[in-house]
Order: sequence, then structure tokens, then C-alpha cells
Amino acid sequence: MRRYNLNEEIENIDYWLEIVDKYKIKSEIYIEKARAVFESKKIKVSETNNNSFDFKFLGLDFIAKANISFNKESSKFNDGELNIFHKKNDDFELIISYSFDKIGNIENTFNTDTFALYFYVDFIKMVLNSSTEKGIKFQLL
Repeated sequence: MRRYNLNEEIENIDYWLEIVDKYKIKSEIYIEKARAVFESKKIKVSETNNNSFDFKFLGLDFIAKANISFNKESSKFNDGELNIFHKKNDDFELIISYSFDKIGNIENTFNTDTFALYFYVDFIKMVLNSSTEKGIKFQLL
């Protein structure tokens, strides 16, 4: 049986959960801003659900969502991520990822008000470029 300094471990866990909450609050704002831009560009998007939204682009299915990961070696959370994945059957292929910190910097370049249009443009460019490499054909819907 492992023995912990229980009070210290609980403090660490509480601290980590506070950090996750800060990232969650930021990511909710970012996901909504990204969703609004995609919708304004005539892309049919779902309602935001669990800090993510689904959408279809040229017949392909995608999901945009926020994530965070934990670094075991440093015992810290990495920066948050805004990711778009291509959904194909049960597989998810990462198309684009923007990182963000808990104070609101996105990709060390953008802030809350400026990132969403760049995220949209970068997504479109990545999809078009990767379609050439992977032989993906788009539907004319």
C-alpha cells in the first residue's frame, strides 16, 4: 500500500483542478468564437456541446474541440489546445492545432479577438493541402 502525505496530495489535486477550470473557461470562449467564424463563412456547424462543435466541409466531417494534457515529468499541465480533427468512420485525424495558455495567449501570437479568423484560414489551407497529399476528393453538395 502506498503512503502519501495526504494533505499535500489533496492540495496538489485541488491546484491541478483549478488550472483545468481556468483552461476550460478560456476554451469555452475560444470554441464559441471559432464556431461563430465558421458559421459566418457558411459552414454548417452544430451547437456547442462539451466544449466542441461538429461541422461538415465539402462533404467531410470534422470536430473542433479543446483539449489539455498533463506532463508527468514536470507534474504540470501543458498548454491548452484548440484542435480540429477529420472524422472518418471511428478514426480521428488531427488537421490543425492551436495552443493557448491560461492567460489568453493563443499560439503566442493571437488573443481572444484575433485568433478565430486565422484558425479558419489555417484550417481551410490545411484541408486543401492534405487532400492533395492523401488523394481526398470533396463532395459537391
